Order: sequence, then structure tokens, then C-alpha cells
Amino acid sequence: ALVQHSRALAARARAEASVADLQRLTQSMLFEIYEQVRRLPGSLEVSGKIVESATAVLDRLATTAGDDPRLLADLAAGYEQLGLLFGAHPAIGRSLRKPHAAVDFLERAVAIRDRIAAGPEALFADRLEAAKGFGALAQAQLRAGDLAGSELSAEEGIRRLTELEPQ
Repeated sequence: ALVQHSRALAARARAEASVADLQRLTQSMLFEIYEQVRRLPGSLEVSGKIVESATAVLDRLATTAGDDPRLLADLAAGYEQLGLLFGAHPAIGRSLRKPHAAVDFLERAVAIRDRIAAGPEALFADRLEAAKGFGALAQAQLRAGDLAGSELSAEEGIRRLTELEPQ
């Protein structure tokens, strides 16, 4: 039993290290490499590949995130970054045949931020990030032509900010 327990602990440590490596790689691709590549002339194809790879990693991590607030916060930040990238560079969305990607990614980020904010150990900052996420989503929906969705998201963000005001 002790040997099996020891092996299980070692396997868990390896799995956690792998997840941490994937997180670092994704964050690097989204926040560092992409920003440098996108400025180069003719970089649309490479930018698209970076975004596709980062999306695949984030989606994989999302299926195994559980309730770890740190991992969930990193996932939300990654999805937010993707949403902002697609919003700022609609050509990438068109080239990947994902014209509404900005909204889709920001909806994922909002859902994750909501999970964190609803958790028993949620901090003021977690609830604030969840409220702010609705603002980014509202802007993306407006750019996508979804006025009704944009209004609902903006109202929800304002409602949540108002709830936080006394704090």
C-alpha cells in the first residue's frame, strides 16, 4: 500500500508539472510570441497557427482544470487574450473560419471567471474580474453586431460592479 501510495504521489506530481508546463507554454505563445510575430508583414498564417495551438492547449487544460482557482484564472486569462486578439485582428478569425471567435472566447472566459467568483474562497478581486469580463464581452458582441447580447452583457457587468461597490 505504501509503495502504491508513493507511486500515486509521484504520478500526480508529474501530471501537475505537465499541466504547469502547458500553462507556461500557452501563456508564452499568447502574451509574448504572438505579439512579436503579428507585427511582421505577411504573418497572418503564422499568427493563425499560434492561435490554433494555444486554443487546443487551453481547451485540453479546461477539461482537466477541476476547481483549482489558479489554473482556472490562468485559463480565463488565456481565453480573454484570445478573445481580445480575435477582436483586434478580425482577419485571423476570418482566416480560421471563426468569425465570431472573439465572442466565443470571451464567453468562455466569463464562464470561468464566474466559477471562480462563486467559489468559497473567492476574493473581491475575483468578483471584480468576473464583472469586468462582461464589459469585454459586451464590446466584442457589439463589434459582432449583436446589440441585444451586448446590452445584456453590459447590464450584467454593471449590476455586478454595483454589488461590489459597498466592498
